[in-house]
Amino acid sequence: MKSLSLAQWGVVLILALLTALEPLSIDLYLPGFLTISKALKTDIVSVQISLSTFLAGFAIGQLIWGPLADKFGRKKPILVSLLIFILASIACIYVTKIEHLWVLRFVQAIGGCGGIVISRAVVTDYFDKNQTLKVFSLLAMIMGVAPIAAPLLGNQVLHWSHHWESLFTTMMIIGVFLFLLTFFFLPETKQKKESAGVDVSKGSVLKDYYFILKNRRFLVYALVAGIVNGALMIYVSNGPFLIMDKGGFSSDMFSVIFAINS
Repeated sequence: MKSLSLAQWGVVLILALLTALEPLSIDLYLPGFLTISKALKTDIVSVQISLSTFLAGFAIGQLIWGPLADKFGRKKPILVSLLIFILASIACIYVTKIEHLWVLRFVQAIGGCGGIVISRAVVTDYFDKNQTLKVFSLLAMIMGVAPIAAPLLGNQVLHWSHHWESLFTTMMIIGVFLFLLTFFFLPETKQKKESAGVDVSKGSVLKDYYFILKNRRFLVYALVAGIVNGALMIYVSNGPFLIMDKGGFSSDMFSVIFAINS
């Protein structure tokens, strides 16, 4: 297999960081669940809903960014999605009601998933068939490492600042860093002539999704993946409450336990 050039490794690094944004956005704020519930004077279940709204936004956002990336190229939609993520992260810092956090986490996820979805398309655009397999393997490995590092990072941020808002400040900083990295160093991998004939009208997009949903093999794979990820999210959303509140463990121990389980 042809080895990757230095420039290609640079693209892989950017795509890896974009791919890690989703697990970072989920797992980084888990150590702060109890702190958030106390600060916003609400129960832990209400804080858990903020994770559910994030996942809902992530699911819906994927349906949006795919067609936009086919029509307008890869780079611009990634930058727009990161800008949405950054602004939503900033807004999360200033919430005073848990309901506002629900909405903003939904918006944050819609922005955050853009880079993750489009990264897959960049891989197939930029690398040859043999290299594509290697790059996808590397991205999958990053997706496995990020959930381990995120709660450890979140716990350290929480200890350093003593404020739950710093968790979203960290997300904002990560978003700004990725925006600058993408703006200056990620090449546009889809040619304008390839995008010219792409129809992103509502009818055309819905027709394409209907065609996909008619595929039984896709539905089986999607169902299996949904069950597995659903079970994982049950653990993720209930872990902070069970380990820290019911189990009596500190946020330090929670982050270690969660990282080991990840």
